[in-house]
This record gives sequence, structure tokens and C-alpha cells, in this order.
Amino acid sequence: MCDDDEDYGDCPIWFRKSIFYSPPFILAFLATATYRSILMTNTLYWDEKPLIAKITLFSYHYFLLLYFITLYKSVFTDPGNAKRAVSRFDIENYFVEEKRFCKYCQIFKPERTHHCSHCKMCILKMDHHCPWVSNCIGFYNQKYFILFLFYSLLLTITISIIVFMSFITRTEENKQDIQIKNCYGTFFDFLLALLFVAFSLPFLYTNGRRVLKNVTVIEEIKSRNEEELKKYDLGIIENMKQTLGTNYFLWFFPTYKSVEGDGFFFKQSNKISINEKNLKEIKII
Repeated sequence: MCDDDEDYGDCPIWFRKSIFYSPPFILAFLATATYRSILMTNTLYWDEKPLIAKITLFSYHYFLLLYFITLYKSVFTDPGNAKRAVSRFDIENYFVEEKRFCKYCQIFKPERTHHCSHCKMCILKMDHHCPWVSNCIGFYNQKYFILFLFYSLLLTITISIIVFMSFITRTEENKQDIQIKNCYGTFFDFLLALLFVAFSLPFLYTNGRRVLKNVTVIEEIKSRNEEELKKYDLGIIENMKQTLGTNYFLWFFPTYKSVEGDGFFFKQSNKISINEKNLKEIKII
């Protein structure tokens, strides 16, 4: 067995990335388990209300697909291993006024980079280590994680609505051909879906709020004053670009983000960062 406090050693990546104990897997199970409600609802509504049946059927499959895609990318996308680019950064870091050295990775850490004791490496723009996806949330996968939370909420809301519709149709007097005993299971699915809505909403809110402020969990905890907390606050739209990308039309799709920068240097509010300023003044030939 692998232990979080020890090196991963020879444990296969599928084991290290196992999420079968986590809420995302439980939600995936709920989504597939309630598929019978999806089919039942559409069977009952297809003749009476075909538009509702088509909308619910499309919404369910669309959100479920994006849920699995964003979950997969959150789990298996490298959040940003700073050590892989250490040779490049070592040269540029020579001109940085304040050096931050990682005693574990034996490299100079770029700004907003922190060492993760679980992943055993320094992560570019590290936000936090998420046990849900068994991965760090950093520069390269933060967008996927935010979209994962977003589509988790939409999926649970959609499931709640569909299961509720199924429950209503099963208890109507003119639907006596449907076995009433199945209503109890449907009602339980509905309560479970509502529980996941209540569970997903706070997570999306807290993480979305940080995206709007362009601040990470670590920066929120370690900031000594308001000025440090707003160091990278460029305004709501610019802050969203830093995480979701420069193309507005791709913000809500799990595509690779085309943000400015490479995870080493970041724009700061009302001034140019020390790294960027020094690199402009000194040219390496």
C-alpha cells in the first residue's frame, strides 16, 4: 500500500489516482443509478410533453459527459511540476531579488509555487491538494477543477429535477400501471441528489470566489494583510482570464487554457512584478 507520508515508489498511477472512495465517484454512481428514472420520466412524458422529455434527456447526458471529462482531466492533468523547468527558471531566477528555495526538490521556487507533501513536488501556482481528485490543483489543471465543480452542481440539479418528475409521475392516479413500491427508491434518489446539490454549491462558491479575486487557498491563509491578498487582483474579467483562458467562448469547455504566461511569472495589480521588470531590463544573450 502507498502511504501519503512516504514516497510513491512503484505504486502504479491508477492506484495513486484512485478516487473510488471519494464524493465524485459516489456522484457518478448516483448519476448512473438514477438512469432508470431518466428513462421512466421520458417514457411517461414523451407523448404528453415531448419538449420537456427531450430537454431533460439532452441536459442529463450533456452534463454527465462534461462531468466525467472534467473529472478525468482534474485527476490526470499534471498541475505543473516546477522541477521539470528548473534549468530555464534557474537562469532567469538569477535576476530575482527575493529567492525562495525548496529544500525537498532542491530548486528555486517561482512566485506562487509551493511544495506539496502528498505529490512530492513543487507545484506552479499551487492552490491546494484535493483528496477528491487525488491530485494537486495548480496552474495547468485549475480550470478543469473549477469546471468539474460547476458541472457537478449542474448535474446534481438536473438529476434532482428529473428524479422529482419521475416521482410525481409514479404517484399520479392515472399512472397506476407503475408499481408504487418503486416510488420509495425514487424518493430516496431525490433526497440523495438534493444532498449533493447542497454539498457541491459551497465548494463551487468558495473556489469560484477565489478565481474572481485571483487568489489561491495558500495565499488566503498566508497573506499578512489586505495588500498581499490583493497582490494579483487585476479585476474580475482579467482574473477569470488568468484561470479560464483568454478566449471567452471556451471558458466553460474543458479545453486547454490559453492564458498569458507560463506559470512562472504573473501580472500584479497596478505594477509590474519584480521578475518581469528585471527580465525586461536585462537581456540574456
